[in-house]
Amino acid sequence: MVNRSYKIQEKAQHVVPPFSFFVDFTYDMAKWRTDPSFQYAPQTNKPSNPASVQSNLRVSTRKTDVFTTDEKQVCPIHGTNHDLNECLKKPMTERMDLLKKNRLCFRCCSLQKHLQRSCRENVHCNICRSSKHPTALHIYQQDQNIDTYNGSQSVNDCETDVATRSLNTVDLPSSVYLQGPTFLSQDSDIGKQMYPLVNPNDDKEVRPSVVLTNKTDINEEVGLSSRFSRLASWKSLVRAIQFLKAFIRKLHQQSPPSRQEVEQFIFKTVQAEAFSNDINAISSDGQLLPTSNLLSLSPVLDKHNILRVGGRIRHAKTVDLHLQPIIIPKKHHLAVLLTRHYHELTCHQGRHMTEGALRSGGFWVIGSKRLVSTIIRQCVTCKKLRGQFKVQKMSDLPEDRLTPGPPFTFVGIDTFGPYQIIHRKTRGSSINQKRWAILFTCLVSRAIHLEVIEEMSSASFINAYRRFIAIRGSVKLLRSDRGTNFVGAIQDLGITAEFIEKGPVDIRLSQYGTIWKFNPPHASHFGGSWERMIGLSRRILDCMLIREKIDSHEILVTLMAEVSAIVNSRPLVSVSTDPDNPEVLSPSMLLTHKKGQDEQSMLQFGTRTCYVVSGRWFKDCR
Repeated sequence: MVNRSYKIQEKAQHVVPPFSFFVDFTYDMAKWRTDPSFQYAPQTNKPSNPASVQSNLRVSTRKTDVFTTDEKQVCPIHGTNHDLNECLKKPMTERMDLLKKNRLCFRCCSLQKHLQRSCRENVHCNICRSSKHPTALHIYQQDQNIDTYNGSQSVNDCETDVATRSLNTVDLPSSVYLQGPTFLSQDSDIGKQMYPLVNPNDDKEVRPSVVLTNKTDINEEVGLSSRFSRLASWKSLVRAIQFLKAFIRKLHQQSPPSRQEVEQFIFKTVQAEAFSNDINAISSDGQLLPTSNLLSLSPVLDKHNILRVGGRIRHAKTVDLHLQPIIIPKKHHLAVLLTRHYHELTCHQGRHMTEGALRSGGFWVIGSKRLVSTIIRQCVTCKKLRGQFKVQKMSDLPEDRLTPGPPFTFVGIDTFGPYQIIHRKTRGSSINQKRWAILFTCLVSRAIHLEVIEEMSSASFINAYRRFIAIRGSVKLLRSDRGTNFVGAIQDLGITAEFIEKGPVDIRLSQYGTIWKFNPPHASHFGGSWERMIGLSRRILDCMLIREKIDSHEILVTLMAEVSAIVNSRPLVSVSTDPDNPEVLSPSMLLTHKKGQDEQSMLQFGTRTCYVVSGRWFKDCR
């Protein structure tokens, strides 16, 4: 056929394209028509003229006879000779402004002067079939122009589709399938972006890094006492050492150690590491070196090789251990444990009482004043219980405060409370009662005596006063304030503001020759001696009741007795740092002539030991 076309071309003497050109043209057109990716994108946008969509509908407006098919009819809104469809083309804002300007109704477009909310006309839109607006106020929502994907835009640029599609032989060497993307043929040296150098010292975002280095000598020997810092209390330390020594002795088939042996082991271990040079000097020559820090204490070694304060009583046959306290280094953890122990033993009282209890326990902590202050400042319980009081200028002391005499000769009295106790238990409940406490404080020795009463009456006071007289002896002078407890009971007690009249209290006091004086009204500077004792007693009792509660009258009486013992064991003067005067002067020493305080009998078992033992339990124990 090709040869025939050439023959025809030669006879006709006209330029005719070859048949292969026609075949290629037909193939390309057929390919373009059959391939869906070469088709035009579908038309998704709606026509801009909304009236053309509804061109077959006869739409009539309200209050008029104008139809959309009629040309050049008067518009009900503008009142001009134009088609209603042309009016609908205008923006809604323009139509609303025209209605507002001509004061037309927004509902019916009528010339009646009424508002839309008061319009009674029935309207109907023939476009959207709505009954809320007429046809003239119909709003056409313009469709959004959505960009759709057109396959013809990216199909030729896809390198992976070249192998599956037909390609001319002439175009194959330069195709993307063989040459690759265009960026491969470009210059690889794009050029590095240069940034200016910034001085780190001038950069605000650069922060200096702080590195803490700690140098540790692995050849340094660590003593046994350094492990004591893992324990937080003195009782825990003694219990742990006692358990370890009992375990070791059990392996050697020996009896377990006692508490005293464990305490001696702890003291010897700490002193051997802190005062090794002093102990060696005393053991060898019996004298300390002139450069020793313990030279002012004149230390001695007892029979257990424990370092104690010496003094001038070395030649005594029997020496009280309280007169030769054990020396404890101030920077050791053992000093902290002992200070915390005696601070809790005194129910979290101040530095004066804690230091006195520590000294009475037989321990001389070097620099104890600063250590005790630090412990109290860090104590969480003290921060909760102790408050800050304003300091008031004190007045001159009365005569009975300055007259020497036996204890409880001149007494100040006051009451505090009430406290709830369980009087009787019922089925599923209990009956509570109130109890008050009467505080008798000696104005000379500063000792106190507490009595529990059941009610605020003259009979209860007389019974408490009789118990107090039976224990402490007769009283020469009684002082009290004009609190509500006394002023409210003046008539029952048979007293006045100035003197005591005839009555039951007067008869009882006259038998012992006692005089009762009241403080002047509104005299806040009177009665500070017993008010301070009441505050101290309350704080101690509050500390006792943190984990326990008062269940019976007997428990409250026992707690009041323990509160009296703790208050009476406080130092009356500053604790001396002189090794020749290690004793602590306290009210209990003036009352009982006993030194120190028995630790085993004070707060050792808690308030649960105050419960009355029933007969059945007692028989079972037997």
